[in-house]
Amino acid sequence: MMAVSPLAASSVPSSEPSAPHEIVTPWLDATVRQHVISLALAGAHQGMKTEVRAILRALPSLVPDAEVRECLHVALLLALGDTDAARVRLARVSASGQGDGAATATNATNALTHWLHAAQACRSTAASASSSQACSVSSTSFSSPISSL
Repeated sequence: MMAVSPLAASSVPSSEPSAPHEIVTPWLDATVRQHVISLALAGAHQGMKTEVRAILRALPSLVPDAEVRECLHVALLLALGDTDAARVRLARVSASGQGDGAATATNATNALTHWLHAAQACRSTAASASSSQACSVSSTSFSSPISSL
């Protein structure tokens, strides 16, 4: 039987991870994960839909806190212009915002609700306008859930 050095043994998980974020956390520190999410938001505004959807699928691995993850998911959907999916997900976040971070979740959901309403108003205005004018909706100033990763 081959002996395993203590250094090698410490870099290999001894058991199956119980959550997706436990797979990524040892290799990506919180700052790197925050940058990935920030880049996803920026990418969504630049039309990089495929890349942002890939990061959406990776959110469970990047964001361990469920409430923060759901708020970020809504924000990314809004940035992609997918207001229908964002509305459904935001309703779920609002209904479940009863945990320890309820005040933070409420602030985030309020900001996301405002962003959703603005995006929907923009969409309906653009649809009824005779000329094709691009509608730019930016997020309002609020405490970013990204800093909670």
